[in-house]
This record gives sequence, C-alpha cells and structure tokens, in this order.
Amino acid sequence: VLTWQSLPFPTYYASTCGGHTTEAQNSQLDPAHAAGPLSGVPCKYCTTSPKYRWTKRVADADLIAGLKARGYAVLEPLTAITVTELGRGGWAKQVGVAYGTGQAVRTLPGVQFRSAAGLLSHHLLDVRRVDGGFEIDGAGWGHGVGMCQWGSFEMGKRGFGETDILRSYYPGCSFTRVY
Repeated sequence: VLTWQSLPFPTYYASTCGGHTTEAQNSQLDPAHAAGPLSGVPCKYCTTSPKYRWTKRVADADLIAGLKARGYAVLEPLTAITVTELGRGGWAKQVGVAYGTGQAVRTLPGVQFRSAAGLLSHHLLDVRRVDGGFEIDGAGWGHGVGMCQWGSFEMGKRGFGETDILRSYYPGCSFTRVY
C-alpha cells in the first residue's frame, strides 16, 4: 500500500489538475497525517484533457441561488467576484463576492464557491463581469488533490511506470507491504 511515515493515507485523485494539484486543506479534504504528499505538485501532463482549460458563464440569479443554498446570503446586484486568497498551484482558497449597492463582500472558501457557481473546479484563472452574470475561465476538473488522472494516463502512455507516477503525485510516499 502507499504510505507516508509508515502509515496508509487517503490517496485522493481528481480528473484533471489543470497544470498543478493543490493541497488537501484547500479543497476541504482531510489529509489525515499526510499533509506532505498531499501538498500539491506541478503537472505538465494533463494538457490533453478536454477540461484542461474551460470557460463557463454563470447568471447572477443562479449564483445567488447557489450561494443561498450553501448558507451565504447575498443581495442583488452582484458587482464583482475576486479570488482573495490563493492556495497551492493557483487554486482559489478564498473567493470574495461583492454585492448590493453598498458593495458588501461575502467571502467563502474556493471549493464552496465552485459548488455554488456550478464550476468544474476552483482553479480559477479569470473572472469577468458580463451582462446578467459572470464569465469564468478555469482549469481542471475536480477538487485538484493528489493524483491527476489525465496526467497519470499521459505519463503511462509516455512510458513512466506506476511507482514513478505515484511518487510524482504523492511526493515522499513509500510502498509498504502490509501482509
């Protein structure tokens, strides 16, 4: 089994990291005792994924409803969305949503914003105000923690072995016989 400091750990994986994985805490996942191998690493192999880069338009009404459903009340008009804190690899750790005539800002974890906005990931590259909503450019698909499936697939096609692939996405890990 894959271990960190002689103990098994949660080997998270996601479809596409968009060029860099992120740390488990940024995606509100529990790293258990293994923050080291779940801290995020660069990945140059997932560029072939159809979700490597994406753009989504999110209507104000849909975003307001999504935020409200998750306990983040905001009022119209929505005026801006900004990434206020970045996690490892450029993933949004905190996102601010400016709203109302007084320009109040509601801050929430990037992973919660992803869910509220119906995005593929919280690896946000650019946010633009458009008529009736926002256009968001992002990277990757999933929570972005651990092994990038598209990256590992491409590494395998290029001749990397399974242990090399796992060690690249879970740095410092060991393989331990448990029987």
